[in-house]
Amino acid sequence: MSTKKNKNSNKNKSNKNTKSNTNPYYFYNQNFTDTKLIPSTAITTYMKNNFHDFRTVYDKLNMETERHKFTDPNTYFNFDKMKRTEKRQFEYESAIERNPNMSLNELIAHSFFVGSPSIFTDNNNTYLKNLKFQMGKDIRRANRNINGIHYDEAYRAEYFDMDKNNYIVTDIFYKLLISFFQANGGKIDYDEINKYCLLSCQNMFNFIGQIVILQVKDIIYPEDNAQLGPNRSEHIIIKPNNKTMTFSFKTELIISRDRENGQFMDPEYPCGNLEYNLLLDLTNNTYKFTKFKLDYQLDKCGPSLDTSYMDTNSISNDGTSNDDSAIDLKYAIPVALGVGTLSALPFILGGKKKTRKRKSRNRKKITKNKQKSTVKRK
Repeated sequence: MSTKKNKNSNKNKSNKNTKSNTNPYYFYNQNFTDTKLIPSTAITTYMKNNFHDFRTVYDKLNMETERHKFTDPNTYFNFDKMKRTEKRQFEYESAIERNPNMSLNELIAHSFFVGSPSIFTDNNNTYLKNLKFQMGKDIRRANRNINGIHYDEAYRAEYFDMDKNNYIVTDIFYKLLISFFQANGGKIDYDEINKYCLLSCQNMFNFIGQIVILQVKDIIYPEDNAQLGPNRSEHIIIKPNNKTMTFSFKTELIISRDRENGQFMDPEYPCGNLEYNLLLDLTNNTYKFTKFKLDYQLDKCGPSLDTSYMDTNSISNDGTSNDDSAIDLKYAIPVALGVGTLSALPFILGGKKKTRKRKSRNRKKITKNKQKSTVKRK
């Protein structure tokens, strides 16, 4: 009787274990839920093992020169066909391939080595904890689309609310991704899940944005440029043989019309457009711009130069204009004041729309409109 009971007990325990192991969340719940850790996989190990050598070279190059291989856009993308032009009008649209010497794993690693070095310098033994904290911090900030399902502000407000700490937010997102892996083939690949979570941090979007800023600056030189009202989105695809993430970005550009002669950027006169779709292919460890579009017209980067209506009171003693239609220098903030490091570059600049004074017969109307509302460019 006793033997039979023990046999049944062992059988029930075995069944329980088998049932638990078929639960797609079992491994993660057992080892990482409600902890400060994430799974250690190939990508996180690669980042840990290569950080020191990268920063040693990176910091040395930064001390020697402003532009080097890690601040050169061509280190990451093949921009050879996109050449600088002396023309005041420019238009380019094409797909742009990655530099074949750079893999997606390296790109992910570099985005963290440059943007968040403290994750690895604090203490190598705590880098997984630091990564999990950073993931939760950034995941709650952005809307995203996964297999056509949109996770918007309402979802983030319910599941990623500020009452939850960053580690819990990361746990929720991991389990969301696990559910998609389970529903699309059943194989839970934690290395790919780690990559999705790393790519959901702002590091990659900012890093790519800074690379693009440098490329646009090279094309527009010697003019300065800034981004006005940028729109961005993330699209994740999880299919059995297709694991990708796409960053989509679109913005107007403010550009100085003739910086060397005192005609700086004016946010009331956006005169260019920048748009790109960056495909990150986790399955094949590659990436590329499936679309990269840049256009501008420098002659439209400021108000009309016709000053015949100005009277002598509009000219100061030093010959500069005091008229309200002159360019407002407080908005003349170059995107790249210096390019010593990628991390030193601003990613996004938005301009505040300024209301100009018109001829006296229109001033009453303008005052009335101001009392109704103030319109801001988003």
